[in-house]
Amino acid sequence: MSIELTSTSNSVSNVDQKESNVANPVVFWTLALVAQMPLLALYLIWIWRFEHYQYFPFLLLAVGGLAWSRVTRPIQYPTGKLSIAFFVASMAILFIGCAINSAWFASVSFFLLVASFMIAHGMFYLCIPLLLLIRLPLNYDVLIITSLQSLTTRLSSFVLDLASVPHLARGNVIELADRELFVAEACSGVQSAFTIAFIALLIAAWHRRPLILIPAYLAIAIVWAVLCNTLRVTVIAFAAANSQIDLSSGFAHEAIGYGTLVLAGLLTLSTDSLLAVLFHTIGDESEDVSNGFVSVWEWLFGTSTAESIPNGSHELATDAPVHHRRWALPMVISLGLVSIFSLTAHAFFRANLNVVNAEGKVLIDPSPTLLDHLTGPVTYRFSESMRGGKDARLGMNADQWAMQYGNLAGTLVFSQPYPEWHELSVCYSGQGWELVSFSFLQTKSRADGSKKIKLAKLTRRDGAIGYLLYAGFNVDGSIITPPGDHTINKFVERCTQIFTGRDDRELSIYSGDCAMLQVWIVNDKELSGEALLELAGSITQARDVFSQALASANVRFPEAGQP
Repeated sequence: MSIELTSTSNSVSNVDQKESNVANPVVFWTLALVAQMPLLALYLIWIWRFEHYQYFPFLLLAVGGLAWSRVTRPIQYPTGKLSIAFFVASMAILFIGCAINSAWFASVSFFLLVASFMIAHGMFYLCIPLLLLIRLPLNYDVLIITSLQSLTTRLSSFVLDLASVPHLARGNVIELADRELFVAEACSGVQSAFTIAFIALLIAAWHRRPLILIPAYLAIAIVWAVLCNTLRVTVIAFAAANSQIDLSSGFAHEAIGYGTLVLAGLLTLSTDSLLAVLFHTIGDESEDVSNGFVSVWEWLFGTSTAESIPNGSHELATDAPVHHRRWALPMVISLGLVSIFSLTAHAFFRANLNVVNAEGKVLIDPSPTLLDHLTGPVTYRFSESMRGGKDARLGMNADQWAMQYGNLAGTLVFSQPYPEWHELSVCYSGQGWELVSFSFLQTKSRADGSKKIKLAKLTRRDGAIGYLLYAGFNVDGSIITPPGDHTINKFVERCTQIFTGRDDRELSIYSGDCAMLQVWIVNDKELSGEALLELAGSITQARDVFSQALASANVRFPEAGQP
C-alpha cells in the first residue's frame, strides 16, 4: 500500500510539475513579445532615420536593465483587470497595425504590452520612459522642435545683444557680419528636447518618483533643453563673430554638443533632487493617519516602490494573480503565431518596395517643359534646379517653377527625397511665419480623386498671409494620403484590399523615400474659397503629371553591398 501511495503521489507531482512548466508565465510573455518583433523592428528602423529619436537603443537598454534588476520572481501572468485590459489592447492594436500596414501602431502595442507586464509586477513607473518611443503623430514632434528652435533663436539674440555682438535674428537664422548661422544646424546632434526628456524620465523611473510629477519632468526637460541650446548657439555665434572660429561643424561642434548634453543632464538631476525635497512623504507620525490632507498628499506623492507592497503586487493590480488560468497560454500562442506568420510573410513579400537611398539621390530629374502643357487659370514657367540642399526649406534636391495666377505670383517646387511625408509648413515656421490653420481641399484627379490637397495658412508680423498647398508621392508614383485625413480612410482601404485581393503599393508597411510638391503664395489679404479651389485644381493637375513621371521612371536603388 505504501509503495502504491508513493507511486501515485510521485505521478501526481510529476504531472503538476509538467503542467507548471508548460504553462510557464515566462513562455507567455516571451510569445507575446515575439509577436511584436516583425512590425516593431520595421518601426525602429524607420524612426532611426530621425536624429531626435536616435536615443531609443539606450532607452530600451535602460528600461530593460531596470526591469531585470527589480522584477519580482517568479514571473506572473497579467494580474488584475487593468493588466489584462492593457494586454488585450496591445494585441488588438498590433492587429490593427498589421491590417493597415502601419508600423507606428507597433510602438503603441509594445508600450501597452510592457505596461501590462509592469503592472503585474508592481513596476508601472518603469514603463513611463517608453512613452518617448512612440513618435508623435502628424509630425507634431517636428513642430515642437521648430517652436523650440524659434525660442532658442530669440534667447540667443538677447544674449548676443548683451555681449555686444552685431547680428540680425530672422526666423531661425542668426545673421552675423560675414555669415549666417542656421539655428536648426547649430542645435543638431545629441542635444534635443527629446533626448533630455528621455534622461529626465529615466531619472524619475530610477528614483520611483510619483506619476503625478511626470509632466513636471517633461517641462524641466524642455526648459533645460532650450537654455543649453541657447548656450550652445551663443558660444558658436560669439566664436564666429569675435575670433573667426567655426564651431558649427566638425569635432568642435560635436564636443560642444556632448558638453551641453552633460550639463543638461546634471541640471535635470539637480532639479530632481529639488523636487524630491519639495514633494517628500510627510505621514511618518501615527497621528497623521487620520489627517485628510496628509492622506491626499501621500496618495499623490507617495513613492512607487514595489518592495513596500506585499508579494510584489501593485495598487493598480486589484485582482488576485491568475497563475492557473489555462486560457492564457493557448490564447497568446495563437495570437503570437498568427502575428508572426502574417507580419513576417508580409514583410518578405513587400521587400521589393524597400528603398535604400542614403546619399539622397534624385528619384527623377524632371524636364523644364514638364508642366508646359497644363491648361487653366494658373500658368507655370521653369525657374531653376537646386541640388545638394542649396535651400534648406526645399529639401536635398528641388526643381522650381514660377507660378502666375491672375495678379498673384508664387512658386511651385518639386522636392526630393524625404524619408516620409514632410510637413512643409514647418520649413516656413522657421522663416518667421506662424501657422494659423490646416485644411484639406478635394478636387477631381485623373490619378486618384480620393487623395486631397493639404492647405496650410500662415501669417507674418507685417500682416502678410501665406498659403501653402502641398502633396506627396511614394517612390513608385502613388499619391500619399495627407496625414490628419487618413486614419479611418486608410483602415477602410486596407480592409477592402484584404477582402478583394487588390494590391495597393501606397499601403505598404515601409515604402522608403518619397517626394513632395508644393505651391507657395503670399498675399496681403485673404484669398476667397473659389480662388483656393482653383489653385488646388491646378496643383492637382501638376501632381498627376509628377505622379506619372515617377511611375514611368520606376526608380529602385540597390541594397547596400549590391551592384
